[in-house]
Amino acid sequence: MTSQERLLRQLDEKLDSILDNPEGWGGIDALEPLVLLLLLLRAALATPRMTHAEVLKQYRVFLATRLKPGVGDIRERLGDALSLETMVELLREHVSSVRAHQRPSGFPRYMAVESEARH
Repeated sequence: MTSQERLLRQLDEKLDSILDNPEGWGGIDALEPLVLLLLLLRAALATPRMTHAEVLKQYRVFLATRLKPGVGDIRERLGDALSLETMVELLREHVSSVRAHQRPSGFPRYMAVESEARH
């Protein structure tokens, strides 16, 4: 396992830990920023790599699709439906979607592409 794969796994474990025990990580006020920070770090290690702006845009599109268009954070968009459980459910859905579309980047993938070009 490469160092990038190890870091990516640790980030995923931390995301799971936060979503499994949100109260232990600061609750409703800290949840969204923590998850986004870890997703920003994850994007730098995964393929396809994404810029910070792309990660945030992907999240805003997710919120607009699942909740409603707007410029506010998840708490504002949930409005009266705001609860820790609802927030965790939505963030978990977004994290799962991100994981499904990104994979670890690194040496083995690069070598596979390069070796195909040689043959």
